[in-house]
Formats: sequence, C-alpha cells, structure tokens
Amino acid sequence: MTSELVNAIKSTPTSTQPTLLSGVNWAPIINGLANVLITNLGGQPVHPSTSPVATKPATQTPGEVQKVSPDLTPIIERMNTLETKLTSLTSQMETMVSSITSMESNLTNGLKEVVNQLTTRL
Repeated sequence: MTSELVNAIKSTPTSTQPTLLSGVNWAPIINGLANVLITNLGGQPVHPSTSPVATKPATQTPGEVQKVSPDLTPIIERMNTLETKLTSLTSQMETMVSSITSMESNLTNGLKEVVNQLTTRL
C-alpha cells in the first residue's frame, strides 16, 4: 500500500500541478485594498455594483450661479498620495507573491526528498 502511494506521488507530473495562487480572483482583493486607501484618505468605501447608478444632475434655482473651485491642488495632492500608497502596496504584494512561490517550491522539493527517502527504505 505504501509503495503504491509513493509510486503514485512520484509519477505525478509537477508541471501540471496548480500553484497556490492559480484560480485566485483578484478583484475583491484589489477592491478591498482600494477601499482601505480611500478610507485612509477620508473617503467612503466603494462597493462594486452590477447595475449602473442613476445620476441626477444638480438642480439650480433660477438666477443661482454654480461655483466650481478652480483650485484643484488638494485633489491633486490626495491623488498623488493615493498613487504613492498604491505603488507601495503593489510592491508589497509582489514581494509576498514571490515569497509564497518560493515557499511553495521549497515545500515541493522537501516533499520530493521525503518521498525519495521513503522509497529507498522500502
């Protein structure tokens, strides 16, 4: 029984095995990260919806002038801060993915070594 199990493990091709990250739906992860950033910048979290949101144009009373602030500096500064944070988070995620891939490879190699040792003892 044990030798059949060892042979089955040995005969499984490693190139067809899925990685830990295959099939991961990144959309909710990215949405969550974006919401963390938006919240940290003082905004309200955004929840994805499947239906378009109806927008209503601003109403204006007769004779009223809509004022638009020409100073976009605060918005630009917040966008630059958001970009910096997103770049940092992206870098951190890439590092984590690389670490997970490395750990997966080490685990696979360790398991192969255990199988080889079990095989030589049988």
